[in-house]
Amino acid sequence: MPYLGKQPTASDSLSIFKYVATSSQTNFSGADADGATLAYDIGNGSCQVWLNGIRLDRADVTATDGTSVVLAACTAGDIVHIQATQAFTPADVVPKAAGGTFDGAVVAGAGATVPSGQTLTIASGATIANSGTATGFGFGSGDVILADDGSAGAPGLAFADDTDHGFFRTSDKLGYSVGGSERIRFDGKLIFVGDTANSDMSIGMTLNNDTSDDEIFALKSSDVAHSLTQYIETDSFFSIRKWGGAGGGTYISSIAENGEANGLVFNVIAGDPAASAGTTTTGTILFYAGCCEDTPGTLEDFASNAVLFSLRKRNASGATSVFHIDEDGDIFYHGSASAFDNEDDALLARAFEIEQSENAAPSRKRSEPAQIIKSEFDKFVGNAKEKLTDAGIISRCDPDDPSSYDEDGNLGRPMVNLTQLQRLHNGAIWQQRVMFETMKQVADEMLPGFSEKLNERLEAQSLPALPV
Repeated sequence: MPYLGKQPTASDSLSIFKYVATSSQTNFSGADADGATLAYDIGNGSCQVWLNGIRLDRADVTATDGTSVVLAACTAGDIVHIQATQAFTPADVVPKAAGGTFDGAVVAGAGATVPSGQTLTIASGATIANSGTATGFGFGSGDVILADDGSAGAPGLAFADDTDHGFFRTSDKLGYSVGGSERIRFDGKLIFVGDTANSDMSIGMTLNNDTSDDEIFALKSSDVAHSLTQYIETDSFFSIRKWGGAGGGTYISSIAENGEANGLVFNVIAGDPAASAGTTTTGTILFYAGCCEDTPGTLEDFASNAVLFSLRKRNASGATSVFHIDEDGDIFYHGSASAFDNEDDALLARAFEIEQSENAAPSRKRSEPAQIIKSEFDKFVGNAKEKLTDAGIISRCDPDDPSSYDEDGNLGRPMVNLTQLQRLHNGAIWQQRVMFETMKQVADEMLPGFSEKLNERLEAQSLPALPV
């Protein structure tokens, strides 16, 4: 076998033994002339013998037990030198074929490779550390990393300089912890931020901002840079936050600037909308509003005339309510009611009906009789559309204004200002009352006692009497 020598020491690499033969001695073993004990590995070439300075042929030497050498013949005084070799056998070695355990640190100067199909296992409680200026670990396609489950306080996959920051596994769920506290959890088709469970959700995301009252959700765009940063950040265009500290509620902000007219658009398409507005069925867009003021967790009746829906205008001077709907459906709006004293309000109301009939949508004309019966008095109405437009009861559709056309390029129909229309009706009623009072006064001057007789007839019809 190749010579490697004994396990090296500070002063010894192989052994040479010296014996002085006695009369008829042929077997040499034990302590030599210098007190060293003969020992060698059994095998060809492990033991070489010199007799009086001449190297003996292998056939003249018998060395088979590792502790003795037998020669063919010797005479008294012959000098025998035996060179004995032993294989290099380190005390702490891990053989390639069988493998083993390294108790100390292992440094792979040229890298280390896990063969295809094999697994690199990190035992429970062990740590993979990235120290110094190392850039990390590289893994090939299909490679698998097996790590301990860990916990929020000691993640199975963590950072060398921040061992309580990383990922851990709990009951087939993946958690992400920061500072030893779980912050995000991935649970199948569920994602939790600041929370770990939601019994009302099977697929989706739950966000919990603890005691914070700032934004819990925001949408941003690098195209957006508005100046209304008192509400949300300059590149945010939508956000959701809690309205009240402990009471809850939702505050939604949608910001549009730089000429964008639509701040918030709902595109709702219903598969089976309500057939008629004259029923109690729900419509295409549905809002529910409930009240649980006195008994938390239990819906209660609204107080009489309680506001159900409110629309407020916000401008430089503050916020002002402009529209309300109360609990029994009454509508309230901000605006003074005034008659259109420059016109006969009754005729103007009649003009509105005529205009709406003549300009009804094609779908309405096909489905119901939209035309009204005209009388000889309608000649006094005049140019109905212009008067209604000037009074602000219907909007003006200017053919020269691109915004007056719909998406198909058709000139739009005028929109009705319901507030102005209500004012028109109020004015018409008051004008008719004043006109009737005037007529009564003239009749009473021409026919004394007319007022008393008129009031008798009005009372008989359960109508309010007129001042005399």
